[in-house]
Amino acid sequence: MKRLMFLLLFVGIVGMMNAIDMRDVVYVTRYDTLDLYMTIYEPIELKSDYVILYMHGGAFISGSRNDSMVVEYCTAMSERGFRVVAIDYRLRMEGFRAKGIMLVQTLQNAIYQAVEDCSAAVAYLIEKEGIDSDKVILVGSSAGAIIALQTDYLQSNGCCYTALLPDTLRFAGVVAYSGAILTTSGWVDYARRPAPTMLFHGTKDNIVTYNKIEMFGYGFYGSNSLVRRLKKYNCPYYIRRYEGLSHEVCLYGLETIHEVEYFIQKYIVEKKDLIIDEMYKDRSVEPKIGYYNQLRRELMSDK
Repeated sequence: MKRLMFLLLFVGIVGMMNAIDMRDVVYVTRYDTLDLYMTIYEPIELKSDYVILYMHGGAFISGSRNDSMVVEYCTAMSERGFRVVAIDYRLRMEGFRAKGIMLVQTLQNAIYQAVEDCSAAVAYLIEKEGIDSDKVILVGSSAGAIIALQTDYLQSNGCCYTALLPDTLRFAGVVAYSGAILTTSGWVDYARRPAPTMLFHGTKDNIVTYNKIEMFGYGFYGSNSLVRRLKKYNCPYYIRRYEGLSHEVCLYGLETIHEVEYFIQKYIVEKKDLIIDEMYKDRSVEPKIGYYNQLRRELMSDK
């Protein structure tokens, strides 16, 4: 009996390992940092023509596409039939000890260069991997969430930092775990409608603001501020707020896989103009308003 259980466990593990094909490729060469790599997760059974492009966190100081949290998340999504791509990008805050306006300008430079790298990765996938330009979903955690939101924001406004992308490109969606957008114009304005957006954020986040920070003519707008702008531009969104929690929400990728699948299916595949706004006061109790109730309403309406 023990031998049988061991054999079944071994076969299961080997099966999982063989279910995904992972390969590393250089997607761009920078004169200052040389080669930047991406890891492409190819499921054996492809169930979606949408591609998830994942950016790791690390405050633009550290982090890698090979971090265990990144690998686990990308593997989990790939096991569900998605083609997933995790990228490295330039870490321009590494080694900087600036304060005040110099710190803000250094952060701006780091974000913009990371957006350039994200755009280069998307361009590579379109040109070399045959990905449809309208099938890319940007996903990120912490600094990676900032990159995801910022890339969609700058592409929607025709900015030079996304110049490698076709002007007509629209991202299929954005999923941001504890992210924000940095602007120099005093507010978040879109020249074109942004992508459907999913936001996870702790209301007491002291690393990436949940609300907004304005100084020196710059604005840093977290999820609570962004949903007001998304609403203004009639953009479908899904926000899950975690009351009293801080930046640890950026680590909640694996526990929200089902919600992300729901977002992709309803908001992106079916193109439904939904607005879902949840407040989690206790993670062990589902919120009264949100994903689960929306799902129940849809199931009832189908009967």
